[in-house]
Amino acid sequence: MLISSDVYIYFMLTLASLGAIASRKIDFRGGVIGGITASILFTSNGLFGIFLIGSFFIIGTLASLYRIHYKAELNLAEANSSKRGWKNVVSNSGTAALVALINIFFPNLLPAEFLVAACFATALSDTLSSEMGNVTGRCYFSILTFESGKRGVDGVVSWEGFGWGLVGSGIIGAIYWGFFPSIYDTVVILLVGFIGNILDSVLGATLQKKRYLSNHGVNFTSTTAATVIALLISSW
Repeated sequence: MLISSDVYIYFMLTLASLGAIASRKIDFRGGVIGGITASILFTSNGLFGIFLIGSFFIIGTLASLYRIHYKAELNLAEANSSKRGWKNVVSNSGTAALVALINIFFPNLLPAEFLVAACFATALSDTLSSEMGNVTGRCYFSILTFESGKRGVDGVVSWEGFGWGLVGSGIIGAIYWGFFPSIYDTVVILLVGFIGNILDSVLGATLQKKRYLSNHGVNFTSTTAATVIALLISSW
C-alpha cells in the first residue's frame, strides 16, 4: 500500500519541530505550535508555505545568535535570545496561519500565497532589522523625532537596521518570486514587508513604550497590518 507523499512531509515537519525543541532553539509549546502552523501552511500553500516559515525560523535564529555575547554585554541578550516560544510563533506567523486556514476551507477566496508572504516579509524584516541593526548600527535615533537615541530602546532605529530590514523582506520576496515569478508582486512584498517593519518601530515608540502593547503584541499588529495592506493592494 502506497503512502501519500504528503504524509512524509507532515512526518518531516514533526521531526523538525522535535529537533528544534531538542536543540533548545524553541521551547516545547513553541515547537508544538510551530509544527502545527507549518502543517497548516503546507496544507494550504504546499512547499511554498514550508519554505517561508522555515526560512524565517532558520534565518531569524542565526541572526539572534550573531554576536550573542556582544549583545549580552549591551544588556540585549534577553530581548535577543535565540530560543523562541509560542508567543514568538503566534506573533510572527499567526496571521499567516489564519490566512492559510481560510484558504483551506474557502479556496480562492483570498490571494493566500501573496498575503502569507507579506506577513513573513514583515516578520523577517523586523527580526533582521532588530537583531542585526543592534550590533551593526553606527548612529541610533528615534523613529518619531529622529533625535539621537540608545540602541535597544523601543522605537530607536538605525540606517543599518533599515538596510537589514530590506534584506529580510527581500529574502521573502525572492522566495515568492521563485515559486510565482511576478516582478510586481515580488516588489510589493518587499515594500509591504519593510513598511510593516517601520510600523513595528512606530508602535514600539508609542503603544509599547506606554505599555499598551507588549513586544509580541506589536509584532502581531504589524504583521497583521502588513497583510491587510497587501490584501488591499491585491484588490486594486
